[in-house]
Amino acid sequence: MELISVEQRTALIWAGRPFLKLELRDSYAFDAGLFDAWRRGDRETISRSVDTWRDKVASEVAAGRRLRRVRVVSEPLSEYQRMAVDISGSAVDAGEELRWLPRRLVSTSADQTGSALRWPTYKAAMTCRGASPWWEASTLP
Repeated sequence: MELISVEQRTALIWAGRPFLKLELRDSYAFDAGLFDAWRRGDRETISRSVDTWRDKVASEVAAGRRLRRVRVVSEPLSEYQRMAVDISGSAVDAGEELRWLPRRLVSTSADQTGSALRWPTYKAAMTCRGASPWWEASTLP
C-alpha cells in the first residue's frame, strides 16, 4: 500500500463531501502549541490559530458544505477540553456544527481500541442516545 502525503489527505477531506468529524480523545498532541499558548494566556497566538480555522469554516459554509463535529469528552472536562470549549466559539459562529457528548453516553464498544480515537466520517449512519437532535439519528447523504 502506498501512503499519501498530508497535502493529498487534506485534498481528499475537503473534496466536497459532507464532513462529520468524531473525536474521542481528551487531548491531541498536534495542538500542543495552541494548548501551551492558552495556558499562558497568549491571546495573539490563540487568535492566529482560531482565526485560520474560523475562516476555513466560513469559506466551506459559504460554498454550501456542512461541517459537523462531535467531541466525546470525559467528565469533568480535562484542561485541554476546557481550552477547546473556550476557543470554539468563532468557528461555531462561522457555521461549524459542534456538539459535546459526555463519554458516559457513548457505547463502550466505540471506545475500546486505541486506534479508533479520531476520524473524519463520510457517508455514515450513527446513533448516540441522549445527544443533540442532528446527531441522534444522523445519516449523511
